[in-house]
Amino acid sequence: MQPPANPQFSPALSPQPNAAPPTLSVAEFVRITNGCLQNLGTAWVMGEISEPRQYSNNLYFKLKDEFASCDCLIFRGTLARLGFVPAAGMQVLLSGRSSVYEKNCSFKLIVNSMQQTGQGLILERLRKLKEKLAQEGVFELNRRPLPQFVDCVGVITSLEGEVVHDICTTLKRRNRGIQVRVYNAKVQGADAPATLIGALRQANAERRCEVLIIGRGGGSLEDLLAFSDEALVREVACSAIPIISAVGHEPDEALTDYAADVRAPTPTAAAELISVPTEEQLQQGLQELLRRMQEGVERELNYLQMQWQHYVTRLRAAGPQTLILQRHSELDALKGRLEYGLERVLQRDRLRVQHYLSRLHSVEPGRQVLAQQAVLQQLHSRLQRGMELALQHQVQRLSGLRERLWAVNPQPQVEHCRVDLRRRVGELNALLRESLLQQQRRLRELVGQLQRLSPENELQERRERLSAQLSALIALNPLSVLKRGYSVTLGEDGKAVSLESVKVGQRLTTLLHGGKIHSVVEEIDAAGSARGLPK
Repeated sequence: MQPPANPQFSPALSPQPNAAPPTLSVAEFVRITNGCLQNLGTAWVMGEISEPRQYSNNLYFKLKDEFASCDCLIFRGTLARLGFVPAAGMQVLLSGRSSVYEKNCSFKLIVNSMQQTGQGLILERLRKLKEKLAQEGVFELNRRPLPQFVDCVGVITSLEGEVVHDICTTLKRRNRGIQVRVYNAKVQGADAPATLIGALRQANAERRCEVLIIGRGGGSLEDLLAFSDEALVREVACSAIPIISAVGHEPDEALTDYAADVRAPTPTAAAELISVPTEEQLQQGLQELLRRMQEGVERELNYLQMQWQHYVTRLRAAGPQTLILQRHSELDALKGRLEYGLERVLQRDRLRVQHYLSRLHSVEPGRQVLAQQAVLQQLHSRLQRGMELALQHQVQRLSGLRERLWAVNPQPQVEHCRVDLRRRVGELNALLRESLLQQQRRLRELVGQLQRLSPENELQERRERLSAQLSALIALNPLSVLKRGYSVTLGEDGKAVSLESVKVGQRLTTLLHGGKIHSVVEEIDAAGSARGLPK
């Protein structure tokens, strides 16, 4: 029966009694369904990306939330315009249209655009739980090393997966002496954490295994959530038996990885960790032990053989022939020592005779006279050279004393001060004469000016001013100051001294109106004046 050309899809309508129902082929049904979905237009959907994979530069992934999931497809042109790479766990807001692939009737959401809205809910929840457990110190409870030799290993996983097969295959290849005890539990679903906790508690209660492996094969992020359950993580951290977490593949991660003693990237890697040393390594170790034992036995045999040779040698040494040979050897040694001693005695006597001949030759009278003459000549030369040196030393010493005496003789200093004072007085008198001559010349000039001007009052004023200047000039004359009872004290260098520069023991020269006094400073009193005694 052929289907109608334009069938009407109305599942709500029921066929009339005694009438044939409308019949559609599978292709028509799928095509009609696809058309209905496409007529819905563009929809905006928010969810979390899961299981992304690329094929022919197109991106296939699942968009899911806590209750449902759907397959999505982004063509490579749209993917290149996004500006970011979609990744698992990423929370996104996308727009697209529904489509059904007719060949296998698979539903997909064809994505036209996509925006990031933050991390996925699952990853965010796992991150918060991880931070909480880390702050409580759960991840720091177990960090025990694995036993070096393992006889029995417990595997907490599902019998339906490939974990047990992979572990058994690895152990059979590496170390067939390790037994495997499986504790069956669910590894996926809502009730999986409870079964895993029960299996872990059973293993710890039995204490039949040295190491436990908890894990499963690879899967999506949601499939691995059972191994990030808080109760299971705490139970793993409190395990009395060292435990290895082997969840998923290398990039997969679960919170049991942080709570376990050791984290393995895969169950196969966990089996390799506990199978160290391998059977081959054990064989090599056994061979090494056998070799060392054989070497020890050989050393012991060699030692016993050396002792036996030693006893045989001692036994032979105690025989009469050995004693006779020993006495012959001692006799030869004594003979050699006697010959050596006689030779030494003869040599010593020869040397003694030569020594006596030398002494006899040295005490001849002629040699004694020549030797004494040589000694006298040497002594005469040394005496003459010593006298010359002593004379030179005395001359130098007298010259130094004369120079020092001239240096400390006060007469040259006094004469020097007298000459310097005369020179200074002569210079002062010359300056005074020159000043008087200048003032006289100036006075003559003023008198001439007054005579030319002829005002009486101006002349009188000039005369008074001139008289005052003369009086001041006469008062500034040092000799006039000395006439009034004052004095000038000079140091050894001929310069006027001050109270700060005077020292006890210093020689001073005091100029007075009628002459000068030489003195030595003996004391400087508290009032700041120096007292001295005339020289």
